Amino acid sequence: MNKHLLYSAMLVAAVSANEAKAQDKVTAPDAPVPVQLNLDGKDTVYVYNVKAKLWLNQGNDWGTQANLLEKGGLKLAFVPNKTNGVPNGTVSIYGYSTSQWSNDWSWKRLYYNGKDDNGGTVYVDYGSGSINKCNWEVYLNNEKKTFELQADTIEFKSETTCTRVGMNSKDLNEVKHPQSKFENGQTVRPLLDMSSENKADYGVEWMAVSQEGYDCYIYRRDEMMDIINKAIEAGINVGNAVTVYNDENSTLAQLKEATQYVKDMTRNKAMAGASSSNVIDITEYIPNADCNSATGWDIVCPDADNDGNVGSGGHGFTWKHNGSSYTAPEDGHECKGFLERWVHRDSKYDSYDKEESEPNNGHLSNSSVSQTLKNLPKGGYKITAYVSAVQQGKQTADASYRVDGVYLYAIAGGKENRVKVATGFDSDNNKSLPQKVSLSVIVDGDTDLSEMTFGMKTENTTANWVFLDDVTVQYFGSDAMVMAVKAAQDEAYTTTNTVDGYSCNSDYISDVDNLYDDISNLDAATATQKEVDDLMTKFRAAVAVADKNVALYEKLGSLETDITLLVDNDKYDYKDLKDAYMDCGIGVGYSDLFGSFDLKNEALSAYIDKLQSLIVSTRKSAVKVGEDCTEDLLQNPSFETTKGWNNTGVAINTTHKNAESYQGTFNLYQDLTDIPEGVYEITVQAMQRVDNNDNASKLYPDDVDEMTAYLYGNDITAKFASPYSYGMAEQKVTSGNADYAFNGKYIPNSMEGFAAACGESNEAYLTKVYALVTDGTLRVGVKEEARPAGHSSDWSIFDNFKITYRGNSEAALQQCVNPLIEQANALLAGKMYEGKKSSLQKAVDAVNTTLNMDNIKALALEIKNAQAAIDAYKPLATAIENVKARYESNETTATTSAEAKAIYNASLKTAEDAYNNGTVAEDNIEAAIKELNKGYTQYFIHDVVAAAENGASVDISKVINNYDFATMDKTGWTIKVTQKAAGFEKNNNIKAVEFYDNKGFDLYQELVGMPAGTYKLSARAYYRLKGSGDIDDAINAFVYYANSKEADAEPVAKADVKSIYTGAITKDELGKVSLTSTEGMSPYNGSYYVPNNMTTGQRFLTSDEIGPKYDSEEITFDYDGTSPFYIGVANTNKKQGSDWTFVKSFKLSYVKGTTGIENINGEKAGDVVSTKIYDINGVQYNSLKPGVNIVKSVMSDGSVKVRKVVVK
Repeated sequence: MNKHLLYSAMLVAAVSANEAKAQDKVTAPDAPVPVQLNLDGKDTVYVYNVKAKLWLNQGNDWGTQANLLEKGGLKLAFVPNKTNGVPNGTVSIYGYSTSQWSNDWSWKRLYYNGKDDNGGTVYVDYGSGSINKCNWEVYLNNEKKTFELQADTIEFKSETTCTRVGMNSKDLNEVKHPQSKFENGQTVRPLLDMSSENKADYGVEWMAVSQEGYDCYIYRRDEMMDIINKAIEAGINVGNAVTVYNDENSTLAQLKEATQYVKDMTRNKAMAGASSSNVIDITEYIPNADCNSATGWDIVCPDADNDGNVGSGGHGFTWKHNGSSYTAPEDGHECKGFLERWVHRDSKYDSYDKEESEPNNGHLSNSSVSQTLKNLPKGGYKITAYVSAVQQGKQTADASYRVDGVYLYAIAGGKENRVKVATGFDSDNNKSLPQKVSLSVIVDGDTDLSEMTFGMKTENTTANWVFLDDVTVQYFGSDAMVMAVKAAQDEAYTTTNTVDGYSCNSDYISDVDNLYDDISNLDAATATQKEVDDLMTKFRAAVAVADKNVALYEKLGSLETDITLLVDNDKYDYKDLKDAYMDCGIGVGYSDLFGSFDLKNEALSAYIDKLQSLIVSTRKSAVKVGEDCTEDLLQNPSFETTKGWNNTGVAINTTHKNAESYQGTFNLYQDLTDIPEGVYEITVQAMQRVDNNDNASKLYPDDVDEMTAYLYGNDITAKFASPYSYGMAEQKVTSGNADYAFNGKYIPNSMEGFAAACGESNEAYLTKVYALVTDGTLRVGVKEEARPAGHSSDWSIFDNFKITYRGNSEAALQQCVNPLIEQANALLAGKMYEGKKSSLQKAVDAVNTTLNMDNIKALALEIKNAQAAIDAYKPLATAIENVKARYESNETTATTSAEAKAIYNASLKTAEDAYNNGTVAEDNIEAAIKELNKGYTQYFIHDVVAAAENGASVDISKVINNYDFATMDKTGWTIKVTQKAAGFEKNNNIKAVEFYDNKGFDLYQELVGMPAGTYKLSARAYYRLKGSGDIDDAINAFVYYANSKEADAEPVAKADVKSIYTGAITKDELGKVSLTSTEGMSPYNGSYYVPNNMTTGQRFLTSDEIGPKYDSEEITFDYDGTSPFYIGVANTNKKQGSDWTFVKSFKLSYVKGTTGIENINGEKAGDVVSTKIYDINGVQYNSLKPGVNIVKSVMSDGSVKVRKVVVK
């Protein structure tokens, strides 16, 4: 049994005591439990003066001085000084303090002001001045776990020798500022003269106390002691809690558990004698039952980040307190201060953006706010609360609308009782209309004492705003049957009141009412549990049937607009639809149903299905050759709403009535069925900008070659237009994302600008395809399956779809095939796998020979396959050019051997031949690229390692493609992010990458061709935790080596990147980072500065003096020569938002003499197929070990080579 469970068992055992024995009260703890300082930079403690029995805190003189107080202490960090110019062996002491004029807390150094007759003064708010007066020496007494403190004797020997930091018990502490918010106390003296005859009055012995120890001490003294003693006074047996209290090894969790147990027993004594006629309110025992604070409430909201935000920008949030006031209309109760969740009425909970939002679609993610009462006596309980659950947008449009998926609930014995919460909304005043809701629950179990959880939850809700307030809990005693009947009657009463207001079939309402009467007539004296359960099962089923009927009539009503548009319109063949509209099948027309509600669920569902089918077929009856049939086939073609489209990755803006995708792939489409066969002309106004305007405009008109966004109809596609193919004569958007000036015209740079361009000309950015329908189905849409390679800031935007039916004549087929043949001929000139090129040529020949739908369809498919084949070859071309550039760069700075060059030339020729001749299939492209990179690795390593001495650590960083981000993009690297793309700033010549607010990322590269042996890896990078100046900020980013990228694989070795504060500088040191001002920097700890953008980040990390401070600790690892070899920087904390990681470069070293790599001379690169390593006893290892190693290599020709490798 673990310690925690043991304590729980001890506490519960107290219940079985037959009689309470006389108990002594507990006393305040004498002293906290000390810990010894390690002085390793990780000491964060509270400090206690042994003589004074007081804590070091801040106070006196507006809170600027260190003093001693009884109430508690100041958190302190002892950090060894390692900065140049600061005496070795000293420490800086940081206090986590605030000020008289601010409620912000931050770490500031403690310093002393010099010697005076009283022994000087310690201040807690260092900002500027002599930094050397912030240095302290620590003398440890390991036996007593205490220490003494001395001001720095190295710099100020004359005034600090033979002194200690402490208190003088004879000090007279003058209250200087009685209006200060800080408490005045005993002054801490930094320079008490230990040669003085008064030294007996000095308290210079200190204890360091951990956070846990401090919390336990304060909790015992300020809370637990009083609770235990009051229970003892009341005659309650709390002996086991006293044992926990007196055990100095008890953890804070155990102290709190023991305290809660005492509270529970105190509560249970007050509950004695409860019954249905003597109801006892136990609300006073529930922490913050009035919901004026979230303390005591358990909040579950899986989608929330560390700050409680759900989605971007904080527009949605988890449960938190709101101090507003709303009045319940039924009884006038004022809900003043409550726990709420909210997201914008037009939002989706996971991504709020006004340009992406859907009107009145805001809804909260799943969550709960609850409390659990333990050690409860069995019996019946009633939970009552004032609650609200609304969808502000929908209830503004329709006051009768009510939300789904919000509940007041209680769980006991594994059984959940819940009541639906759906309240009114005063849209005129934007006010909630809360209501009082109750539910009953039976607490029962195998033991005398059980637990109950109660609260409010959202489950797949339609609500955008919910709140909980003023919870009460009542106990009705142990008569379970009384409570079972009461619980059933409460639920039936609340639910029946709701159902009686339904607009639905009257029989369904009667069924609910009749069952309500049966439940109301239950008598607890004669009823059985089975009778209650059976009635409630029937009641809930009847309510569900009525609910479904209401939903079906709402769905039926939504069809009226379409029906009215089509019936009696000569454009359509509407007879069958009109007949169904006039008679639903029982002699009653559509409109009359909303008064009589005659149709029950099964018949109503069938009628709705029939009407929907007839609406679709009636619309399609208008499809005729040469006619614009957009409105009859497409829903929402011009984005008046967000409806109708299957949408992945597209933001629809109903203000500007267009849709966009920025820096992402997308697919937006509709499927049309049962339409005539033939050719359909599909147009859309659409453009794609492949990069920001400054870069993309320089590519025009060849930017079309970089485009990846298409309009499509089935398998036939057409690229979007270039932004620069059309321009407005006048600038329509002049601020924000203003229209971009280009060649005397203005190019849209926003959704507003694009709307203006499309409004100016319906030919602007017009993109067209002729789609072929052979089976009555047509998928119409736009998509981007991959972003433009090598670019960022790409943007696609579109509007105004149009469909015209062209029929299936020869002329129509020719219209369809001509652009396809043009596309095919262009593709045939590209590089691709020869098999795909041959298939495309055959398809072109076939359609030129025989023009029919089958041949056109086959050509469209081969075009798609050929484009994919060309795209598959592009990475190989990029890899070839990249390896050439790396080779040429290395050759300009190094003299390489003929053998090394031969390795490179052979691998390059293999890759170029495969690319030019189309001999490598798409599935083998990745392998071909790896072989090419392997050749470069072996070329580079061949001479570098051979020239090094045995045992030397050889820098082989250049085997990492783009190890220093010289390309200013992600060349060579794989990047995975949770949110937001990695940041590059090519325009600012930044040779680095940043990750800001990514909620986790992984930047990595697989190295191939690496020999077995020992390696060392580091990264020059820094990490900044969100918005905190805390010197103990967690470092969530790390450099690593891994041999697998499986989802659950951990790195083999890793080390934290450095904190951004590692290389902080003063204004006087700006020259060290080639800067003349602090622009683009953030202040830190008073007089220091750190980078705050990529420009200053690069200056810091490329500085000869400051840059090396940001080199991570080297990780050393062994590699077996055969496993995958991944290196990178990652952050796996997906909850932390707004943090910043900046990566400048990697350094990889190989330790010579560990693998026998020097024997590579004379062996052809790439001959080794596999390698196994043994010791002299024949035991196999994954990597080389110190001593004699036997290395067995299997070569590609089948031969085996064995050699001895000695590792010193």
